[in-house]
Amino acid sequence: MGEGGAIGRWARALRGHERGFARAYLLGLALLVAAWLVPAVRAATSTQLKRASYRAEQRWLERVATARDWVEEGNWPAAERALLRLDAELPAHHVKHGLSLERGQVLADLARTHAALGRKRRSLETVRRLVAFEPRNYGHHVLHGSLADRFAETGEAVRAWQRVLEIHPNHLPTVRALVTHHADAGDAESAVGVFETYLDAFGTTPVRRGPDTLVQALPVDGRWHAFDAWVPDVDERGDGATALPVAVETLSEVADLQVVPSWQAGRSQPAVDGPGRWRGRIRAFKPVDAALWATVERSCRNLLAFERLAALAERTRVSEDPGEGLGRDPELQS
Repeated sequence: MGEGGAIGRWARALRGHERGFARAYLLGLALLVAAWLVPAVRAATSTQLKRASYRAEQRWLERVATARDWVEEGNWPAAERALLRLDAELPAHHVKHGLSLERGQVLADLARTHAALGRKRRSLETVRRLVAFEPRNYGHHVLHGSLADRFAETGEAVRAWQRVLEIHPNHLPTVRALVTHHADAGDAESAVGVFETYLDAFGTTPVRRGPDTLVQALPVDGRWHAFDAWVPDVDERGDGATALPVAVETLSEVADLQVVPSWQAGRSQPAVDGPGRWRGRIRAFKPVDAALWATVERSCRNLLAFERLAALAERTRVSEDPGEGLGRDPELQS
């Protein structure tokens, strides 16, 4: 009763001074607006707000780094709790943000963490959010395909891998995954088709003289291409050289190479060729590992497509350490 009476008295007091409170509120608001109109006050306030925002972002980033350490250590329960809080505070809804890279990393780590803890539904829901957040980042689709395949969601995994190759058609691990999937499913035609598309996908490798000088951007498709470049430090005497005085960054072959050494320039060769001119044919091969090629070869034999196999073999060389394939155009990387 006493508490109700006290509340009643406060209510009556407030009703009796409603106009006074309204005047005070308006006066305070007017003072704030007036202060904001003063340049010095506005600048000081803006600076303080920026500093506060920066400090808050730094604290958030420090917590992201801590959660990342837990993920790498395999401390999944601690990582899950931290990542859920981080995602709740700055959820990834729009990519155009100063912390978009870190927000995407939080989602990727959270999807992996859920998967490590056996939470299929949460893991797949999180990775779907991730690919919707940054749909042009092929790495997110790689993770999507990996997690879907882990949880035996084959159709979803295949769609994710296909999306990877739409963005980055030279991503060798995804090519391998799709070829293996189709071959294991008995679809030899699709397996060979994926590999053929990989060989035909646009990609170049630099042909360099020294660490900095680009001689030529060579298409990497296993086909012969003309090579015609001026190399000023040629000392060989005669034609038919078997090696270039340049470096090619992927497995390659050279044929029909003709040399015009400096000492012959203007004499035994037309002067227009100039000193140190090299001409011939060169081809570069896509990275392919032995297991992938064995799967493609078996699929071609199952189809009785021996001419097709011979054509593919002509354009293919097996690499001991193919890595992840050719690099991707930086302009396409999100």
